[in-house]
Amino acid sequence: MWSLLGVQGGLLSTLGVQVKLSYVSVSGTEGSEEERDKVRGEIRRAIGGRLESWRGPEGEEVVVPEVGLASEEFEHARNVVARQYGVKEEEVVSCQECESHYSP
Repeated sequence: MWSLLGVQGGLLSTLGVQVKLSYVSVSGTEGSEEERDKVRGEIRRAIGGRLESWRGPEGEEVVVPEVGLASEEFEHARNVVARQYGVKEEEVVSCQECESHYSP
């Protein structure tokens, strides 16, 4: 539910503005078509698929966006950064991990 409500945000819903996603694109997904279908299904479920049978306060249905998988890689993905700097993927840390990982 947070993934759907978080997009709207408190301010927008206070103003009566509704934002509904119809399509979400995810990059850097590799593998066979069967594996890509599995990933597509998992992403769809994560961003609202569990709420499809839920009805809103005014009876409105939850609309789950279509999921597209792009072949392009996200430039800041761990595997891309690791390849760029010639290090192992396990050595690349995210921004949240940097502070705790390298704090004095």
